[in-house]
Amino acid sequence: MKYCKVLLVIALLGIIAVPALTATKWNFSIGTSTLGGSFYIMGAPWAKVISEHVPDAIATVQATNGPSANIQLIERGEMKLAYVSSAAAYEGWNGLNWAKGTKYQRMRTMFTTYSSYFEMVTLSKISIKNIRDLQGKRVHMSMPNGTPDIAMTKCLEELGIKPKDKQYMQTEQAIDQLKDGKIDVVIFAMGLPTSMILDLQSTHDIRVVDISKEDIDLINSKYPYFAKGIIPAGTYENMPNDVNTFVFWNYAVCDKDLPDELVYQITKAAFENKADFEAASAYGKELAAKNIANAVVPLHPGAVKYYKEIGINIPSNLLPPESK
Repeated sequence: MKYCKVLLVIALLGIIAVPALTATKWNFSIGTSTLGGSFYIMGAPWAKVISEHVPDAIATVQATNGPSANIQLIERGEMKLAYVSSAAAYEGWNGLNWAKGTKYQRMRTMFTTYSSYFEMVTLSKISIKNIRDLQGKRVHMSMPNGTPDIAMTKCLEELGIKPKDKQYMQTEQAIDQLKDGKIDVVIFAMGLPTSMILDLQSTHDIRVVDISKEDIDLINSKYPYFAKGIIPAGTYENMPNDVNTFVFWNYAVCDKDLPDELVYQITKAAFENKADFEAASAYGKELAAKNIANAVVPLHPGAVKYYKEIGINIPSNLLPPESK
């Protein structure tokens, strides 16, 4: 009888101990962009860092239609980690424009990655030098509700420019259309220099389209998340002068319901393994904790813990709503 009791106690202890010994395994698909886009490129090092340095977590890269699609996937609970742009995130959080009144507030910022430059590229033989020259032209709008589309749409609306045609397609396809004379300008929102523009200039004479400072100010007054930017002279061939444009910061975001400690570990691992991001792309050089001040969506409590740990103050408007 005593022997049976001992066996029963051991069995009960075993049952109780199993949950404690079985760690949660997190398997993430990171929402990025279309194949070849800067989000997709930067997704690989983030997945590598998580898989190698965050306990009980692995991650892979998932191609998507870009930031607004990622925000919607997070809102529906179908994705836990993703990259988004300031334009898409700001509008999604506040229910503006592409969000059509629906406030997508399940996402939380983890860290700022790099800045994307709004670029408009045409062929030198086409008479387009300034954004206002797009009047009556055939304009590439990128994928619907992506950062390039949001930026171009706002610019055209505010400046009263009416293209002959707006065409939505992936950038690689648009470049082929430009080469074949079927569209007049291709737009991008990527880090500098953009590899696809470098490839294009190797076979065609190109021109990067400027936006006047007056038009920059006009658009920026209504859309404050359109940060002013300069594409430096010489970034591409046939570019003797600086080109005025807009800059959009990009962010790594997560589902608000992820555990604080997990988000803390992911955020910490990203900064402690910056070399992996730099090895994947020149964009990785911009990864810096201080840039979190550029965020437009509140942080996750786990990320806040990391920034406080390294002495970075978080503006009150970026503190998690649930912690106020």
